[in-house]
Amino acid sequence: MLLRTVLLYALAVGDQTIHPKQSGFTEKVVKLKAWEFADMAQVLVLYEAHLTNDPTPPQRGIDNWLLSRRDGRWVVVAVTNDLVTKDHPVPPELADAR
Repeated sequence: MLLRTVLLYALAVGDQTIHPKQSGFTEKVVKLKAWEFADMAQVLVLYEAHLTNDPTPPQRGIDNWLLSRRDGRWVVVAVTNDLVTKDHPVPPELADAR
């Protein structure tokens, strides 16, 4: 979520500042994995994010959603996010057929 929050305002790329809210930003869900136990749930979401007209390939990341069922409805308790890197590859549970 931090990445997405930053992308809504401004992002420094090289020697220029990009404003994704104005220039465009897309995000695609690649795969998700959900676990549920009683009134708790966790959802890991592998996504690809890309700035419009940016020649670099999309950046992959993983969102971690923690949910709690209250009065019959799921509510978000916490969301964390991190980027996929060489040192932190996609976990096997979210690996796709790339």
